[in-house]
Amino acid sequence: MGKIGTVTHGSEAISEVLMDVRNQLERRLKELEPYVAEHAQIEAALELLTEHPRSELEARAWRAGALRDETHAGRGHVTQAEATSRKPRRRRQQGGRRAQLLDLIRKNPGITIASAARQMGVKPTNLYRVAAQLQADGTIEKNGPNYSLQAE
Repeated sequence: MGKIGTVTHGSEAISEVLMDVRNQLERRLKELEPYVAEHAQIEAALELLTEHPRSELEARAWRAGALRDETHAGRGHVTQAEATSRKPRRRRQQGGRRAQLLDLIRKNPGITIASAARQMGVKPTNLYRVAAQLQADGTIEKNGPNYSLQAE
């Protein structure tokens, strides 16, 4: 942001500085965009991993023979009975956030992810993946940070 110290012809200099700052911000935003997508992908992977409780994964490993090795007997490893005795977690309903986000965008054209997240009571990072999927489907469109329904 090197032109901030420059003073030439009043409002022309200010306009130049503002345009320079705007261009730098737009470039930086484009640089960061892949990281936002990667963040959403990593978050989705973690969500999938946490949908399967450890006991369920251990039960699968037991059935596959991974935990039945007799050399591990009595060393604090989980037995098959222990691995299957825990209650599995309830799975999240599929498409719930997608429907909620679509409803908010329908009611509030131009809404931002941050605002939608506040209204839904979730973290904004949880919605970026959903918004990207809706955008890829052609259901919504993005204009800067604002989202609206795709014009038909």
